[in-house]
Amino acid sequence: MQRAEQLYAVTLIIALLLNGIAIAGSAPLRDLLAPLKDWRLLLSAFFVDVVVLPVSVIGTAVLLGLDDGTRVGLIIIMAASTGPIGMALVRILRAEIPVAVSIIGLFSASNLVTVPLLMWLLVPEALHVPTGAVVQTLFVLVTLPLLSGWTIRVTSLRRGVTPERLARAVGRVASASTLALAAALTIAATIDLRGLLDFVG
Repeated sequence: MQRAEQLYAVTLIIALLLNGIAIAGSAPLRDLLAPLKDWRLLLSAFFVDVVVLPVSVIGTAVLLGLDDGTRVGLIIIMAASTGPIGMALVRILRAEIPVAVSIIGLFSASNLVTVPLLMWLLVPEALHVPTGAVVQTLFVLVTLPLLSGWTIRVTSLRRGVTPERLARAVGRVASASTLALAAALTIAATIDLRGLLDFVG
């Protein structure tokens, strides 16, 4: 079981690293950052992330009488809902990638403050949130892959690689990311097959 969990973690990290490279390699940096100028969009999204989601999640937990440990888990899941896996799903579904990158980047940064604050306000006796580990995860799974993809794109174009050839290479990286993500999800399902069957049933 421990080996399967390690394989899941490695496969998921590979999928997310390749995803970030594929996203940043497919578009100029200015296109990915363009939605940051739309302050109304960002303000609306930030309101949903900081107000609507916490009130909905914690309100439901209180109404159902869930224990503090479960509330902590819900807060963490809520914060992770806009993480690098969200970017992967946006790419797979061919949605607005620049908007997703901007919003997920904003949320990931804001969650460094809002998640510990929510823990303190709603579950005062909760376990300490390892902010350093959160920052490290944000850098490794979001920032570093995007910077790597952008660097590869700029370097390739400066060396005379045609946009068409670059697009084909990025497409192969994206396909590899999708396959790795599918493999990670399959491994996760086999780790807790009984729980999955109970949930479906």
